[in-house]
Amino acid sequence: MESIPSTSQPAPHLGPVLQGHGGGQQGQQQGQQQGQQQGQQQGQQQGQQQGQHQGLHHGVKGAGPSPAPMLQALSMLPSGLFVFSGHYEGRRSGTLVRWVTLVSTEPALVCVSMRKGHWVSPIVRDSHHFGISLVRETERLILKKFSEMVRPKDGDPFDCLAIEKLSTGVPLLAKSPLIFDCEVTRHLDLEADFEMFIGRVLGYRVTPGADAGGTMPQL
Repeated sequence: MESIPSTSQPAPHLGPVLQGHGGGQQGQQQGQQQGQQQGQQQGQQQGQQQGQHQGLHHGVKGAGPSPAPMLQALSMLPSGLFVFSGHYEGRRSGTLVRWVTLVSTEPALVCVSMRKGHWVSPIVRDSHHFGISLVRETERLILKKFSEMVRPKDGDPFDCLAIEKLSTGVPLLAKSPLIFDCEVTRHLDLEADFEMFIGRVLGYRVTPGADAGGTMPQL
């Protein structure tokens, strides 16, 4: 009998295939780990950015910023030291203020913010005029006489001080390097611990060569 040739073939070697399959699983695991790490890093970065954004804009929404950091930020706004003065029917008074700013040039308007409760306020409201005198930090006597909120016993903090008058007769400090005489155009009784007076400048004086302690903005 003739022998029938065998058609069987040797089984293929599966080692490399199994190794390749195992390598694919390792690659998938490494890819998943890398994806998780990248996702965590992105999440952390987004959280930090959101936290920084909320910190920079704290208080824009919600209940408002905490008082201490807010006051620290507000203290960085430009300010000075001035005597806000008035007179009416023989009475003269004044108080120290820190916030005086230019609000208009045509006409020339200035705004003064002062704490409520000082007795110069009704004098200014009745007379419709006020004065502004720039004060240096070294003027200890002036700082003492005009820093009190209560009415002094003599009723006139300008006693023993050299004064100057311009258009309306409001007492202004003669030693001041910068003074303004103003007519009240608006009084704002704010729902706060301060009130505001806006006045039109009727007269002023700048001491030549004097250091006013600041610079005039370029308009």
